Amino acid sequence: MGVEPKSVKILDLQNRWASWTPGGNINFHWKCMLAPLKILDYIVVHELAHLLYPNHSTQFWNEVDKMMPDFQERKVWLREHGEGMDSPHIKNDGPDRLRKVPLSAWQSFLADAVQRTHAR
Repeated sequence: MGVEPKSVKILDLQNRWASWTPGGNINFHWKCMLAPLKILDYIVVHELAHLLYPNHSTQFWNEVDKMMPDFQERKVWLREHGEGMDSPHIKNDGPDRLRKVPLSAWQSFLADAVQRTHAR
């Protein structure tokens, strides 16, 4: 895609999977780590596309499609199954369990996902 975020953070974003800032930063909800890699890649590509197009315009979706021709399938999966990753079990112990993993490891994990988009 030719873009890289200035920083990557893992946060509790409540009802969003990820967000971007006009300054070029990308934030991911900690629950992204529970998604299948195929879905995580979609979330990453979606947010990277926002660094090029700060909206959901035709150009934005064309950029996502160039990187990931099956993005619609992944988007549907996330809509249909994403809420299941917010089960009471995960909601109650997920953040505590994930806190045991160093933040640098999560950032490295997400950096690998960003690199996968560059390899396409």
